[in-house]
Amino acid sequence: MKRICPTCFTELPEEANYCPTCGKCMREVEEYTIQYIGAASQMKAVSIKDCAVSIGDFKEKR
Repeated sequence: MKRICPTCFTELPEEANYCPTCGKCMREVEEYTIQYIGAASQMKAVSIKDCAVSIGDFKEKR
């Protein structure tokens, strides 16, 4: 399966974190904010999202 940069459409290596042509980050951290009454808010990292476009054959999971 090919990975393509959504900004400049360059083909990416399988584990690329950044596009080698335009420098766009392909792995973005998804965060959320927790705030309790009377306490400072805290940011928590939830997961890492792959922003690259994947092109190829998809196999159905059963």
